[in-house]
Amino acid sequence: MPTTHTAGQFLRSVIIAFILFHIIRTEANDTIKILQPTRDLMPLVGTRTMMQDSEGYVWYGTVEGGLCRDNGYQIDVFRNDRHNPRRIGQSNGILSMCEDAAGNIVFGTRKNIFVLDKRDYSIRQLDKSIPDGRVETLSHNGDGVIHAVTENGCYSFDRNYRLTGKTHTRSFPPAETTCRFTDIYGNEWTGGINMENCIRIKDNGGIEKREATELPVIFKDIRPDFIEADGGYIGHTNTEVFWTKTIEARPKDWHKLLTTGTRIGCVAVSKGGWLYIGDAKGLYRCRYANGAAESGIETVTESLGNIRKMAAAPSGGIYFITPHCELAHCDDRGKVTVAQRGTESKALAVAPDGKVWTTDWFGNVFRFDSQLRKLVVVADAGIDSGDPVNAMTCDANGNLWLVTDKMIKEYTTDGRRRTIHNNNRYIGVSQFLDIGSKDGHIIVTCSDAQLVVDPDYRSDTPHRPSLTTASIDGNTIYAFHDNSITIPANSGIVELFFSTFNHINARSVQYVYRVDGGTWQRLDAGDNHITFVNLSKGRYDIEVKATDAEGFFRDETLHVSLNRLPAWWETWWAYLIYIVLAAVAVVASDRIWQRYKATKRKVAELQARLDGYLCKEDAEIDKVAEQITDNTADREFIERAVTIVEANMGNNALDIDMLCTEMGMSRSSMYRKFADITGQKPTEFVRSIRLRRAAELIKAGNHSISETAYMCGFSSPSYFNRRFKEMFGVSPTEYR
Repeated sequence: MPTTHTAGQFLRSVIIAFILFHIIRTEANDTIKILQPTRDLMPLVGTRTMMQDSEGYVWYGTVEGGLCRDNGYQIDVFRNDRHNPRRIGQSNGILSMCEDAAGNIVFGTRKNIFVLDKRDYSIRQLDKSIPDGRVETLSHNGDGVIHAVTENGCYSFDRNYRLTGKTHTRSFPPAETTCRFTDIYGNEWTGGINMENCIRIKDNGGIEKREATELPVIFKDIRPDFIEADGGYIGHTNTEVFWTKTIEARPKDWHKLLTTGTRIGCVAVSKGGWLYIGDAKGLYRCRYANGAAESGIETVTESLGNIRKMAAAPSGGIYFITPHCELAHCDDRGKVTVAQRGTESKALAVAPDGKVWTTDWFGNVFRFDSQLRKLVVVADAGIDSGDPVNAMTCDANGNLWLVTDKMIKEYTTDGRRRTIHNNNRYIGVSQFLDIGSKDGHIIVTCSDAQLVVDPDYRSDTPHRPSLTTASIDGNTIYAFHDNSITIPANSGIVELFFSTFNHINARSVQYVYRVDGGTWQRLDAGDNHITFVNLSKGRYDIEVKATDAEGFFRDETLHVSLNRLPAWWETWWAYLIYIVLAAVAVVASDRIWQRYKATKRKVAELQARLDGYLCKEDAEIDKVAEQITDNTADREFIERAVTIVEANMGNNALDIDMLCTEMGMSRSSMYRKFADITGQKPTEFVRSIRLRRAAELIKAGNHSISETAYMCGFSSPSYFNRRFKEMFGVSPTEYR
């Protein structure tokens, strides 16, 4: 009996061990464990406590590094340092924390309890009446009550942080200090004091990795194309075409269909039952059915050689590409039509609905437009980096899949994007080689593995972008009211930072944004910030979208409002001052202009009066003053000037300086006075008096013209003649 009991126990142990082994094995296959992606930004390696708040931020309580906030891209540290020596009291050691009903972070240090207020990210001590001591645990229940266990006793606080209960003994069991939680994406986070934080990920993103298929020796030195046909596969070497039930079949199970004499590039089976072979010389075909070639090979065309890729068309026939044309079609009657010539294509795919896609060597993707009869570039479907596409295919939904050496890209019919990189934690291969579809799945051939991708996989995890921080000229802002930010007038650089709190895939998430409904601008994957430089005054509406874990943009949009305040010279009262000053300037300018015109008119009248009088034959020089002015002071001024000129009539050295000396006036005063009274410059007035005296002498006839010129102070007869004619309208001779 004891023996039987012992045997039963042993059997149960074996069964339990077997079950546990399979459970562990299954979990190991379904999950992977990685280190915290932002660990390099942490102030210290170990953490004592961690959690994720209701917004999505992950918070770490470090041993002596303070409180840390992780948004997936940056870690913000709240601690005592040389700039803020008492920011969180006397200790940077965070022992416990929790989130309260208002979303604020309540945390305990080695000395006391503090609250980080999410409204402005200020930190204050929860209750200064509590004696200093280690805060071992903090917890928050559904009623908003906060429980704290310290080395000095236990305390309870309501949602307004009022002390509602205390005891010097532990009246209730302390909550376990947690260094473990499950995030909003279902990933399990763990950490510890002397270990790096780790994350166990359960969701593989719809990707299954398999071991690479071992091909028969006949395919050892080539990279063959395999096509599905009649419940099996058709493959080829350089000169022979084979059919097999499964790709992994033994060499003897590969049935030879035909042998050609030239190097085969690709094969395809059309809907009409033709097996097409493209080689270095041209396009050939034979009848095919049930894994066997039913007729001899016939030539379709040899004018298009070196056929690089072909694919069956849903309506019959095949499409193919060569170095001599971008796309050609052959129907099942054997008629070849070249759709477009030009830059050679590298890969080809045909969707179930008949759409034809090609790509060149620069990562550009083209769709054949049947109406325009030409290939049209589809910019969003291409490879932004310009890397060449190795191969492409279409899934059952008509979505396009492409592979480069380093990336798989899906371009969906509704414009969504999905990218999978070779360094993805579920993949980890050195190179992608080929891509195809089978049984509703996408099959990717890699250098050292095979991937099976579910094209219908969609994650239902949250991915809405959130504004995490803003920086204005280097000053960081954490709190925002309705995602609205006021920017001072003198600010130059404004930076906005975003996150979807997808910490695991943050470096793969891509953001797009637009300003005031303009064109969407795309950021590189992993880039989570926008920079604005020297914004003009006014309000700006920033719309931001982000991809989910699979790389798809969805409809959720974040709106951020920026209000750049006006400088003092841009305010309404400044513009009012500008208007008043402008009005004053207009009025003053008009008055100055009117005064200027009146002065010019007066000067012209005075000059005309003076010239009119002096030009008369009976004009008397000593009566000039009374002819041009009624003002006694002005008349005396002119009479004095005339006397000085008369006294120096023959002195050609009489200039303005001499006249100023004789008159006892400055040069500027002299010019201004003559202009106001006569409308002339002093030099013009002196010349007028000399010419008037010369006219009198000429009329008397006692002297020659030359003598008269010298007697009246002119330096030369020719100059005298010219000035005389200007004043009297006739030459001195004619005047006589």
